[in-house]
Amino acid sequence: MGNTLGLAPMGTLPRRSPRREEPLPNPGSFDELHRLCKVIMVAHFLQSLTHRLVLGGELVYHRRPGEEGAILTLAGKYSAVHWVATLNVGSGGAHASYYHRANEQVQVGVEFEANTRLQDTTFSFGYHLTLPQANMVFRGLVDSNWCVGAVLEKKMPPLPVTLALGAFLNHWRNRFHCGFSITVG
Repeated sequence: MGNTLGLAPMGTLPRRSPRREEPLPNPGSFDELHRLCKVIMVAHFLQSLTHRLVLGGELVYHRRPGEEGAILTLAGKYSAVHWVATLNVGSGGAHASYYHRANEQVQVGVEFEANTRLQDTTFSFGYHLTLPQANMVFRGLVDSNWCVGAVLEKKMPPLPVTLALGAFLNHWRNRFHCGFSITVG
């Protein structure tokens, strides 16, 4: 009837294993499981030299059976009151960007990236135009891959609603995407 617990003589009870004197070792992180065979060591350093100038670098070292290599990238950023310029240069290529805030309504940015391994170079230009009297924001971009896009956001006061319309055209692939969203809140 039901479960019963029988009592056994003292000598027949199973013995507990003795307590471990030392705790179990830390197994490490999940990323380190295959560390002995590989996928990579990364070291990077950024230092502010002045209030406006930041310089640094990154070293990526990888090793796997039959393959070993290192990639060094140097980086810099200069910030002024209304603009920021950045540059990364390494054996993999170069990446440069420039952002400028002309005034409270107009902001522009350009970006250039050259990848030596893929033999690919891209350039893009973007802008952000704020029209506070009309409660509108207009953002757009154009790049060297023949892509053109724009988003128009319109706040609808006194309601807490924002309407957004967007369109993107990729001339190279002959694709067009458009859509809209309504944000409440």
